[in-house]
Amino acid sequence: MSQPAVILVETSPVETVLACAALALRPEVMVLHAQDLREASDLLGGAPVALAILGKQALGAADGRTLQAFISGGVPLVGLGVNLPESLHEQALAAGVQQVHERPREWRAYRSLIADILDRALSLDEQVDHRV
Repeated sequence: MSQPAVILVETSPVETVLACAALALRPEVMVLHAQDLREASDLLGGAPVALAILGKQALGAADGRTLQAFISGGVPLVGLGVNLPESLHEQALAAGVQQVHERPREWRAYRSLIADILDRALSLDEQVDHRV
């Protein structure tokens, strides 16, 4: 089986480094980075994608059209950012993002959140592999 990938769609260098550091604790996962949803959708079709994590700007651009490639490919979408307005939560969920989380300010809580999100995505990915 190929190494599963996580696509991180984030424009902030700080948020990118934090997410990559937390994801690096799982060496079995390859991290692919994109600046926007269009670039991220171009990454689909290479390595098997187990999860897409959308930062604040990507959540703001999320709608049914921009997320269609992920949704039709069965890629779980999770939003993660700082100071996310409730309207952004609602917009993202309506567009097809499964979960939206406010980024914890403490490293331990952040690392734990990323681990939980990744565990759920990888267990879903394994269930799909077993059905095929």
